[in-house]
Amino acid sequence: MEETIWADYISVLENYTPLASKNTTYDEVIAEKLEQLKTLVRQDEYRSTIPDPILLILSLIVQREQSNKILLPCLETLRNCYGKNWDSSPSTWTCILTGILKSIEKRLSAESLCEEDVPVIQISLQFVGNLLNSQPSVSESVWYNLQKCFQILLTNQDTKVSLYTSFVLYGILRSSESVRREFADPKWTSLFSSIIDSSPNEFLQYSIELYFKHHNLLAKLYNQQQLRSKLYLLKQIIEFLPSSDFDILNWQFMVRSFVDKSGVVLRTCESNAEDLEALEVVYLLEVLAKGSSEDPCRAELMKEDQLVTSAIDMLKSVHLLGKSGSNYFSTVKDYFAELEDHPAMNLKNNLVRLLGNLCYQNRVVQDRLRSEGVIASLLECSQLDARNKLIKEWSVWAIRNVCENNAENQELIRSYVRLGVTQPSILENSGLVVEDEGDSGLKLRPAGKEN
Repeated sequence: MEETIWADYISVLENYTPLASKNTTYDEVIAEKLEQLKTLVRQDEYRSTIPDPILLILSLIVQREQSNKILLPCLETLRNCYGKNWDSSPSTWTCILTGILKSIEKRLSAESLCEEDVPVIQISLQFVGNLLNSQPSVSESVWYNLQKCFQILLTNQDTKVSLYTSFVLYGILRSSESVRREFADPKWTSLFSSIIDSSPNEFLQYSIELYFKHHNLLAKLYNQQQLRSKLYLLKQIIEFLPSSDFDILNWQFMVRSFVDKSGVVLRTCESNAEDLEALEVVYLLEVLAKGSSEDPCRAELMKEDQLVTSAIDMLKSVHLLGKSGSNYFSTVKDYFAELEDHPAMNLKNNLVRLLGNLCYQNRVVQDRLRSEGVIASLLECSQLDARNKLIKEWSVWAIRNVCENNAENQELIRSYVRLGVTQPSILENSGLVVEDEGDSGLKLRPAGKEN
């Protein structure tokens, strides 16, 4: 039965010639048969057994046909088959792949991409991406044929072209370590910037994640980027953390980058101007704070004495500056206040989170926080702050960790004297006040009403 089906398609398609496509009736017959074939090979039993004679005809159409009416269903058929019977027809599939890659390159060589070319390129890229999934061995061939086209495709205004290009590029990078290493060459800096800067999609993010496993490649790629692209890359890293794929030496690189540049954040205390260098430090800090939640990362970061020193100095400086007057480091007690974008957003949040994680079951860091007067700052951070939305929770976590199995830290906290309670403006505006009830704790009551 299956042989009869294939014979029917062969009898129609074997008469294909590009000159005959000028005949409208002939066009209709070929196009209709290709539409039927496209639907048929959606079923795995047929896509896995499509015979070589049909594949050869499809290859011929790809190389010679100009009419989208015939070319598109042909490409959709190949996309649906994506080399499922590669083992029985490797040379034919290689020929088809070569023809499609040349077709993409040829269409992009024109001054501008015409409207009729867009769907052809879309389906061609889908075919290449599907084939890479089933036959990773073709990855280097695809790379060397399309490497000069990727930036044009990736930045194309058609969102599907950009997405399918990301799909192909991820398939290549995932399958070929040699291409991943070549990609770190400075001549591809602009292309990697396009990956970072393009509208995020899962394939671009997965492509970036592949470099988490290579400490030397990630550092090399990062250092080649312009500052704004570095920020986009750090945001992608933050999205994926914590990640077991992150090479342990990458944490050393992140620590060095943070420590070397940490001081620039303080200059933003009273400035609302865009400061990309300060923002880089803030993002590096968030990477370290988020990563330190995982045991392997925390174990590595605990070896970095300069990291603890820089984090302590920054928290103390930011906290002191915030208390010195009204500035961008000051606590905003109105949780629903409208705030300007500023690098200091969540800065204390991540500093407290990082120090809290680093002192977890670590006596050395616990004692340093006590000896350098950080515990009082941690306690003072445990109040609502619109600039650091989770500061209270991370402060409680940090205080818990700094006190665990550490009697000296516990005794220090007992020795502190409670001076009173602050009155958040959001409560005052609602006609409420908080009262200290001593051993009974705190009590909320309407303003002006005495017990």
